[in-house]
Amino acid sequence: MVSGRIGGVTTKKTSASHADTVETALRHAIIAAEYEPGQRLSAEALAVRFQVSATPVREALARLAGDGLVTSQPQRGVRVASLSLSEMEEIYEVRSLIEPLAIERSVQHMDEDAKAEVVSRYERMIQRGDSRTRELDAGQYAAYEEAHLAFHHATLSRCGSSWLLRLSRLLSDHSLRYRYASTQSLQRYETITEEHAEILAGCLASDADRAREAQQTHLDNTRIALRQLLASEGPFSAVSPNEPTNNTRGTAARIGDT
Repeated sequence: MVSGRIGGVTTKKTSASHADTVETALRHAIIAAEYEPGQRLSAEALAVRFQVSATPVREALARLAGDGLVTSQPQRGVRVASLSLSEMEEIYEVRSLIEPLAIERSVQHMDEDAKAEVVSRYERMIQRGDSRTRELDAGQYAAYEEAHLAFHHATLSRCGSSWLLRLSRLLSDHSLRYRYASTQSLQRYETITEEHAEILAGCLASDADRAREAQQTHLDNTRIALRQLLASEGPFSAVSPNEPTNNTRGTAARIGDT
């Protein structure tokens, strides 16, 4: 048993539980663009940041590499996975294969408790700014995205497949990297609130076909909104998923300045 501080909180944990905590914190930091795509990650520096030994940091990095959020190559070390227009398209293509099926199955098995949970998540998402994303600062946007993901996870929760849920969550993490890097795309995405309302309506009506169609429309429109912005960013769209950017301000900063 060892003591330490993670995110300013004093903890008494095993090395394995420290790895869990570091993994969660690093996952959020990478998704929220606190680290630039292609940026090298030093286990020693991260150990200092999280006030743990390098061992749980290395374990956390190995897990994140398994999820594709970081890459590890000889002589290049561990780096934050880069972003690209082609990868974004592929992520949403796969999500379009998985999530309409998952929500269709979920709606078919929703009882009143499950519907109440979907309504609760929806209301929180609305309160966090679903109809006014352009007005949100960084902290408010992070809170909104947390509620946004919780709503979608609730709509899929009764699909009866752990694999569908696992893949959906992984792809959602990767999608969220692009949304954080491209918040202006959501600011121009004026139908998002109506699309969420239609997904909710399909769930509450126990109409699996309606929910499936609404989910597909939502994914298609999000991909179009991201594509329109990212395609206009020459340096961004040219970045390979396996090659780091050389821009010291980072891809996220360039997109945020558009």
